[in-house]
Amino acid sequence: MKRVGVGLVGFGTVGQGVVRLLRDEAEGIRTRAGVTLELRRVVDVDTRRARAVSLPPRMLTDDLAGCLADPEVLVVVVAVGGPDNARGAILPALEAGKSVVTADKAAIAAHGAFLADVARRRGVSLGIEATVGAAVPVIRVLRASVLADTVDGVAGVVNGTTNFVLTRMTEEGDSLEEALAEARARGFAEADPTDDLDGWDSVRKLAIVAGLAFGAGTRVEEIPRAGIRAVRPEHCRAARALGYAVRLVAWGRRDSRGGPPVLRVEPTLVPAADPLAAVRNEENAIRVTCRAAGDLTLAGRGAGAMPTAHALLSDALDAATGRGSVPGLPLPPPGRSAAGDDSVPAGRLVLAPEGSGLARKLEAAGLEVLVEDADAAGAGGLEAAITAPASTSLARRATGALAAAVVYPILPAAAGGPSAPAPAQVEA
Repeated sequence: MKRVGVGLVGFGTVGQGVVRLLRDEAEGIRTRAGVTLELRRVVDVDTRRARAVSLPPRMLTDDLAGCLADPEVLVVVVAVGGPDNARGAILPALEAGKSVVTADKAAIAAHGAFLADVARRRGVSLGIEATVGAAVPVIRVLRASVLADTVDGVAGVVNGTTNFVLTRMTEEGDSLEEALAEARARGFAEADPTDDLDGWDSVRKLAIVAGLAFGAGTRVEEIPRAGIRAVRPEHCRAARALGYAVRLVAWGRRDSRGGPPVLRVEPTLVPAADPLAAVRNEENAIRVTCRAAGDLTLAGRGAGAMPTAHALLSDALDAATGRGSVPGLPLPPPGRSAAGDDSVPAGRLVLAPEGSGLARKLEAAGLEVLVEDADAAGAGGLEAAITAPASTSLARRATGALAAAVVYPILPAAAGGPSAPAPAQVEA
């Protein structure tokens, strides 16, 4: 039986998950794939810290060069991230003629096109399934879909930490701080959750997805972005009473005139019947809208060591059995690589302090109010209004003069949302 040597870079939470899965599934992998994956070296800067997963003597090392010089190592699994990871681990492995699989979305979002070009020139593969949805195989679906069909839109809940926090806010009434503490306790939040809470993790994943879906390279910093720090439990309760769920949604659509894709990450109202609203806790869901096939929705565990290890090992098996490939990630254009300021959502939920005459003021400013709820369904000191679709500029003018107003867009039809708001009817 064919034996393929594997080198693992990173022996933290995800790296230990990879080792555990390799051991637990060793016999199954041999039976199902007809290949033996042999873990030869594990590289980590910290070789002294005790881990929950043990390794044979001398397998753990801090010598990356030695791992890459091993002729038996044909596949390198990069289970660590960081700002210098693209050049620090991925690039040297590719240049050494090793196929690479990685979960590092920051490296792929920023340098994916360059790294893919190196892989092609060296005749090796680059697996990136673990960068977006962990166990949710969106990369595989996208790469198959774009060959036979045109992808017009994508929308997803792609960050497990923020989805866990928003679920706790909605169902338990937790504050952001309380929900985040629980996420850490369960292993769904980093010690520093800045990238998650501020939307950067979702933006990087959206940039990767947009590159594959629309054939458009995107600079991460150009994607309009808002995180969840301003979301409050009472906002989530008001949304649920009106027939919606608050989710941090990353969405994009192809520009019909051939310009850069319209991309955005922000807290968004998703109709309760939508699959994107049904995902709870650390789960992810991603919808791909194709011209012929329609909507394809994938859902599953999008955070945690074992779901990520699952995706890494799946890519490693592809590389070991000759099915690995190189993602078609394009370079960003010279000009602006993403649009978003002119997007028109399906409508908006506007929340303001009770007694502010919200609906009257919105209509006076030119926004059509479809549903008015004078006490925001018991959300505590708030009144709510759902408005009809309107341009971003008009909505900003209308809500800008309202003291302490909070605005949530409703998922637009271009991202697979409703063509017009269809909330539950609520007595004013």
